[in-house]
Amino acid sequence: MTYIELVNRFWVLNQVKAFSSIDVAVYFLLLNECNIRRWLNPFELQTRYLEYVFGISRKSIGEARNRLKQRGLIDFMEGKGKSPATYFIKDAEVNNRELVVTFNVSTGNNKSNNKSNNNGNISVTTQVTSRKQQPESYIIINKDIRYRRKKSIKESNTSSQSEMLFHDEEKVHHSKIEDELPPTLEEVFRYFLSKDADKKLENWEESARRFYDNFSAVGWRDKYNRRITRWDSRANNWILDEQRERNNEINQKHHRNGIQDKLPPTPGCGLVED
Repeated sequence: MTYIELVNRFWVLNQVKAFSSIDVAVYFLLLNECNIRRWLNPFELQTRYLEYVFGISRKSIGEARNRLKQRGLIDFMEGKGKSPATYFIKDAEVNNRELVVTFNVSTGNNKSNNKSNNNGNISVTTQVTSRKQQPESYIIINKDIRYRRKKSIKESNTSSQSEMLFHDEEKVHHSKIEDELPPTLEEVFRYFLSKDADKKLENWEESARRFYDNFSAVGWRDKYNRRITRWDSRANNWILDEQRERNNEINQKHHRNGIQDKLPPTPGCGLVED
């Protein structure tokens, strides 16, 4: 199904039985996240990000996901520990070779699969071998794109040498474009959350916004006027620096309080006898 077909199907189901407001919000956020990833399906997303966007508890998010799954719109697999959850938009094209093993679906022609899967949920595979190579972050768009290009080059070994050179040049060209694209503020927020900035910093949202504004103001270039290609590395250093600065302020405050407690009373401050 296309994007508009998925949307139309949702509203048809809504006419049969109305979805709750949180169900609507979660489903369309997942559709948007899949679209942002260029329809990478299945895809990974931190549950903590949904909590941040909607301002609701993890329990409410879990209940909404289960209702969407029961209505045959999505399937999902909760991550272990701090790992992101894996989401599958049912009847959308399956094109993620790294995560598709999580679900019992085929990467071939999905039209036949869609007919057979419309009436029920996709069962989750209990033995998943590819999760040993799970990415550190849920931001896996560029990784999957590079993976697919690498596979396409390997599969074309029987083609002519000129075609191989064309694929190599295309790979280098697109990799450079991807690396040079600056992040959006939303992507910065996601990265800060993936690095537990909400636990490390007193106000992680303000810190993330200052990071974004700081480098946006200089066109995402360093002090030598070179384009920044690894903004995530800069963001990680930013988090560590702010965490270190915060710890230093706390230690200095404790130090000053300790000195103040040890100071003798000021002469003449006692009671005056007649």
